[in-house]
Amino acid sequence: MVKERFQRALQSANGRVCEAIRSFLADELGNPDVPDSRLQADWCVLMTELSRVQGLLEPIAIVRDVCDRIATSGAMKWSEALKQPLSGTVDTKLPDNWHAVWRLRRLATYLDSIDPKEDLKRLASQRRELESDLAR
Repeated sequence: MVKERFQRALQSANGRVCEAIRSFLADELGNPDVPDSRLQADWCVLMTELSRVQGLLEPIAIVRDVCDRIATSGAMKWSEALKQPLSGTVDTKLPDNWHAVWRLRRLATYLDSIDPKEDLKRLASQRRELESDLAR
């Protein structure tokens, strides 16, 4: 009965720790060949790892939020790259001059947004249409 409740609780969960707990419940819990000391030790290891992973939930949520904000700001590729785990000890995804590069990109985006070229094209087209109407 307890084993079934644990299994039901894990149905919607996924990840390495949940798979290890599922394996423990299926293979070790209730198995008369598994000594009690090993059962307790394995359960303790699983619960310690589960606590560690749960402790990472808030920092991971912060990383996701920052990456979403970066993507919303227009840097989709960089946002996706930041979500990937590091492959070594040096973080190549965040260059030393990131602040200067980010500032220049923001300024360029702002200048593009206030550029009057599109308005001038639209007004010139409207003027041609009005002059054509007046000439008729």
